[in-house]
Amino acid sequence: QHSTCCCRLSAVNEGHQPLVGNFEHDRDASTSAVDGDSPDCWSVAGVTVRGASHVANDSGCQDYHRGILLSRGAHNWIIAAVSDGAGSAPHSALGANIATNVFCATLRECIDRDPYQKVGNHLGRLIVQEIKDRLTAKAEEKGCVVRDLACTLLGIVIGPYWTAYLQIGDGAIVRRTASEWE
Repeated sequence: QHSTCCCRLSAVNEGHQPLVGNFEHDRDASTSAVDGDSPDCWSVAGVTVRGASHVANDSGCQDYHRGILLSRGAHNWIIAAVSDGAGSAPHSALGANIATNVFCATLRECIDRDPYQKVGNHLGRLIVQEIKDRLTAKAEEKGCVVRDLACTLLGIVIGPYWTAYLQIGDGAIVRRTASEWE
């Protein structure tokens, strides 16, 4: 049994159809599937579990996950994020939802604008600032402080030209090579 909520996303390229949970498959009209290089060859799963302490306290799970299988022509990306809302923050589930949605939407916009752009710290700063702005606006709308929306964020984008990871707070991003987990 879990003592807290748990949120996990997995993406494995094994030639299987995607398992769609909180994932969106966004394919443009010019997409032509290429074996081994199409979102159709990715197996993706996401789950958020309400832990035992949340059940015992009759409180909801504050975690959230979101992802996009994105196809543009012959090029494909996976954008995914998980967020753990702080149990001590009264609106952390909303914060986690905002953080994952902003991460995914911002990366989709960047890819649509220029899929060849160089990835660097500037993109991470852009995403973090957009999340902060949205959380601040939501806190003002709800009449609370930003801390009431506290959450962590783990995000990844995998594409044909670059892969990027973002981590805010605790958590882990791991990958499997041919022989081990890193």
